[in-house]
Amino acid sequence: MRLVLLVLTYLLATFSPAAASPGADTQSTSMKSSDHWGMYFSSMGGHVAMTVFDDGISKRLEAVELPNSIKVKLYLDSVREDGLPTTEEGERLMEIGPIIENSISDNGGLFLGRVTTNSLRWNLGLAPGDTSAIESALVKGSEDYDFRYELYVEPDPNKLVYWEDLNPTDDDRQVMADMDVKQALADNGDNQYAERPVEHWSYFDRKGDAKKYADWAEQQGYLSVSVSRQKDGLLAPTRWLVRFNHRGTMVLNDITHHTIKLSNQARKNGGAYDGWETQVTE
Repeated sequence: MRLVLLVLTYLLATFSPAAASPGADTQSTSMKSSDHWGMYFSSMGGHVAMTVFDDGISKRLEAVELPNSIKVKLYLDSVREDGLPTTEEGERLMEIGPIIENSISDNGGLFLGRVTTNSLRWNLGLAPGDTSAIESALVKGSEDYDFRYELYVEPDPNKLVYWEDLNPTDDDRQVMADMDVKQALADNGDNQYAERPVEHWSYFDRKGDAKKYADWAEQQGYLSVSVSRQKDGLLAPTRWLVRFNHRGTMVLNDITHHTIKLSNQARKNGGAYDGWETQVTE
């Protein structure tokens, strides 16, 4: 059964911040967090970074009339070797996180997401011109829950705190999609360390572009490369499918090593990478 790639969105309470808080009911629709949150891992300054962001708000973000970005830098007390929180610290963050998020969202701001990296957690959002209520709420929260933080507020008319600090790149979205398929496999008992064939698809509008991509795939060592004509219906446009496979594991870095370069090369050749499939292997 083919596992369709989907952007990884989490509807868990831990990823949905203050959308259900009392103050959120008084906000306009554009000022409310969405229910569609995403997560991805990346490298930031040589350190592993985990980003959680409001993916669903992107289409209406420009309607949000908040002039400033707000960044709350939270110091982590206990981290792993890679700079991400330990299990114990994660439990503490489950308590502290909503305090910071609500301090922003309940006082005229909009929480957009967070980036955890290098023993720090950056809580990011948009804020009104007067941030005194947010500042007061953070002070009280830090006293009640004993956490250390620094607050940064600056003009951000273009909302770069979202578009540059949180919004994923094409490569990040590919990793998100790969994680989704990996999870579907794991849910069915897959052993991620077992090698197996992995099939890939890319589609092109022009046969010549498909052939160039197929030639490139063969040069990269991919197996069973084929180009075939695809037409879904009498009036549907003709597309060209390039299909091939490789042998590998489902360890994240292993699969993304392939999918990121396949996706980038497909775009470079005028097509689109359509995803991958493999069998559950125990």
